[in-house]
Amino acid sequence: LRINDVSASVLAKDEEGKDNAKKINAFLESIPPNTAILLTSRERNNLDGERIVRLDGLSETEGRDLFIELARNHFPKGKEPSQEIKKALEEISKKAGGHPLSIELLARSYRGQGLPKIGEMLKHMGVGIINPKEESERLQSLESCFEYSFSRLPQIQRDLLHKLTLFNSPFPAAAIEKIFGFEDSFEILLDLYDHSLLRRIEFDEYAIGDGEGVDTSYPLYYFHPAIKNYLERKLKGKANGEELQDEYGDQFSLYYHELLRETYNAIGTKNHVLSLERFNSIWQGKDNDFDRAIRLAKDRRLASHISSYLGLVLYTVGRYIPALEYHNKALKIHQELND
Repeated sequence: LRINDVSASVLAKDEEGKDNAKKINAFLESIPPNTAILLTSRERNNLDGERIVRLDGLSETEGRDLFIELARNHFPKGKEPSQEIKKALEEISKKAGGHPLSIELLARSYRGQGLPKIGEMLKHMGVGIINPKEESERLQSLESCFEYSFSRLPQIQRDLLHKLTLFNSPFPAAAIEKIFGFEDSFEILLDLYDHSLLRRIEFDEYAIGDGEGVDTSYPLYYFHPAIKNYLERKLKGKANGEELQDEYGDQFSLYYHELLRETYNAIGTKNHVLSLERFNSIWQGKDNDFDRAIRLAKDRRLASHISSYLGLVLYTVGRYIPALEYHNKALKIHQELND
């Protein structure tokens, strides 16, 4: 049995993306008889027998243990790291999404400075760190790792990736066309997903498929945390983030107002469960995109309507305390407007 990586041994460095399927088939035809071969690739090549295997990141404890193993020489000999340090390392693993390269770069840059140093790591998550001992230039830093993938994308996909940093929560494919004006947004997101640059939340039997009649309005897309960290720090930055909000804030708020109205109207219909599953996936954590839609709405009446719909949806599903908070927020905005 031979195991080969497509990009490393089948395609020339400057040939990726050019008739990949034909080159791979030619390679397979050249294999000697009685030889089995397993080809791996980060990208789909649409070949017969191709199978997608999704790889999860390390768990929080696995990421913590990897960090400790790689940085063992910089912890006190014969002693386990303190519980405070272990907890901080688990937070690093969680924030990195279990991304092994991010954790490795951070671990190899650790020189035993304790919690203060680990606290600094939580701020940059490996962006800007280089491991010169790594032979493969592609794996020496997060920048080189992700740039390897980004540089092979069409310009329209690179442009969209930058804009997608506007989202804090998982987002529907329809949001891309409504907010940014991108046509064929569903196909573009699928391409980014196939390149492992986006993740996707699918809802049971309604997941995306090739058959006709499949409802594609419910699956949500989101960044792997390591890629989001990289994009926000190297491609976006605070100033660019504010520019995105200024340019697209109104469309962003309008879209989430319509999404909430659609969700509320779906309650009690055949789409009841799907709509609420999608709502719950978006309405998570601090500064989720429903809350941001309220904040970014320049038209405060629109902000009030978004808050009211949030209250109605939450009340309907029995979350009475946050529902009351959103209704009070809507009332406060109305009072400010003397409406």
